[in-house]
Amino acid sequence: MTKTTFSTWRNGLAINLVSSLIALIVGSLVAYFEHEGSLWVKPLLFGFLAWVMIFGAILLYRIAGTVPPKVDAVTDENLGSLVRDWFDRYNLTVKRLNDSEAHFSYIVTTPGGKKVTVKRRKANPEYISFSGDMAALKAEGRAAFDALSADEQLRCTTEVKLELSRAVVGLNIPKSIPDGFSVFRELPVTRALTEAQFISEIWFIEAVVNSIIAVNGLTEIRLRAEGKVTTTK
Repeated sequence: MTKTTFSTWRNGLAINLVSSLIALIVGSLVAYFEHEGSLWVKPLLFGFLAWVMIFGAILLYRIAGTVPPKVDAVTDENLGSLVRDWFDRYNLTVKRLNDSEAHFSYIVTTPGGKKVTVKRRKANPEYISFSGDMAALKAEGRAAFDALSADEQLRCTTEVKLELSRAVVGLNIPKSIPDGFSVFRELPVTRALTEAQFISEIWFIEAVVNSIIAVNGLTEIRLRAEGKVTTTK
């Protein structure tokens, strides 16, 4: 950042010095010819004015190129339509949920097949919630889990919790890890909220869900290798 700032400052200084030098040369010539009563005074003045106009136009064009495009500020009135537009831009599969306690509530299916719930609750409208559910273990998997020793069960659930702590997400466990749980994050709703910030939260929840699936898979491989289970599916 410092190097870029210095480079910009140096380029600006060079442009100013060149412009000042040209102005000095033209001004000196005009003063000299005016003193000598030469007919070149008016042509020089007109030429200098033409140069100033061209230089100004180029400068304005360069400045305009650095100005970011105008982005509509996010408001309570347009947030819902913006969210739908952001979904459409990424061609996400979206299902609207009927939720009387939310301004909007959707289940988004990512290209990887993971489902992320996106919701803006009326009780907490300052945030948009993104959550991913991890279903309870199926009957076969639950039977295998219950057959483990208490220490081994604790180890399995601790491995999941450790992975979640690394992801820095909220965790909702109604009963226990094997009975299913959900992970969530909340994005503040501000006037400067962008599409990139919104979509990134969906990818983040998908990544967390995938990481938990990977942890469970590694746990299954370990338990199989140790002969403690024959299947956890």
